[in-house]
Amino acid sequence: MEGRAPPLPRVNDDIADSARLAAVVDTNYFIDYLPLIKSLADRALEHGLVIVIPWVVIQELDGLKSSYRVAEGHKSSSMDIGTLARSATRFLDDELGRSGSALRCQKRSEYLVSEDHNDDKILDCCLYFIERRGLPVTILTKDRNLTVKARANGCATCGEWTNGVAGLLSALRHW
Repeated sequence: MEGRAPPLPRVNDDIADSARLAAVVDTNYFIDYLPLIKSLADRALEHGLVIVIPWVVIQELDGLKSSYRVAEGHKSSSMDIGTLARSATRFLDDELGRSGSALRCQKRSEYLVSEDHNDDKILDCCLYFIERRGLPVTILTKDRNLTVKARANGCATCGEWTNGVAGLLSALRHW
């Protein structure tokens, strides 16, 4: 008997159905804080947290994969944005294929209004989970304009973060 093909990755059930809160992750967080996001994903379910990846963030990561520009403010000053974007996409692919993952991508049908600008698409994703799913949402972003828009629309925000995953989980539960 020839070797068996590896099993196909399964599509996770909608973990948002059992979540008590959601964190929506912007592209810049994947570039600057991937280790933090990985740690957050490992501990999220035990805190009732679903981590939502907006559709447009996946598109932006794909668009950045060829960039050789050095990531400003990244811990490793020699890392280019393309390498970081590919690492983030690899993580998403692995994590979304894992049973029991706390990550969930926005579905194409999950939007309130059609938006033209990427920041507005991310905000719409947040508002969808607030209004249609009844979840408190915090957006993880370093983008100041998106932060202002989110706060103006009743969405909690988290920008620069240096207090580790335990501190982030605590903050997410109390915003």
